Formats: sequence, structure tokens, C-alpha cells
Amino acid sequence: MQEALTNIERHADAQTVRIRLACVDDAVTLEITDDGVGYRPAAGARAGHFGVSGMAERAALVGGALTVEDRDGAGTRVVATIPVHHTAAPVTGGLDR
Repeated sequence: MQEALTNIERHADAQTVRIRLACVDDAVTLEITDDGVGYRPAAGARAGHFGVSGMAERAALVGGALTVEDRDGAGTRVVATIPVHHTAAPVTGGLDR
């Protein structure tokens, strides 16, 4: 999601950025919203630039998903949702030295 912040800095002309991190049930969600010019996927990526597709691929590698929404001239919303797999940690009586 660093790429989302980089995109905001380089392209969005935003005045405000909101970052929200939440853990609900079995997923962690990171949401980044800005009030910039918005995201126009129809414009296409420049050759050699894979920001949004790279973020989506990285989220998919860990079983997650990425959504990018143009807020109709009121900025962009990027949401990454990553599943959390709970495993029981062994209980020990102290530190091994």
C-alpha cells in the first residue's frame, strides 16, 4: 500500500489523505482514501509502470484482494483486505537460555 501513497503524492493533487486499518473477524483491511483528482483506469498505465496491478498481485499472493474506486471527481479509495489465519502458539514456561 506504499504504492497507493506514492500514487497520491505523484498524481492525485490531494489535500487530504485518510488511512484506516481494521481487523474484523478473520481479515485485516487497510483503506486509503484521498480527496484528489481521482483514478482513471481507462487512461491505462504508462509503459513500465505497474502500480495498481502490482498492489493487486501482492494482495492476491497472500489470499487477499484489492479494490480501487474512483470517487467521481472527489478522490480515490484503495482497499486491501488480507485474510488472517489464526494458529495456536505453543505455551512455554519461560525463555530458553
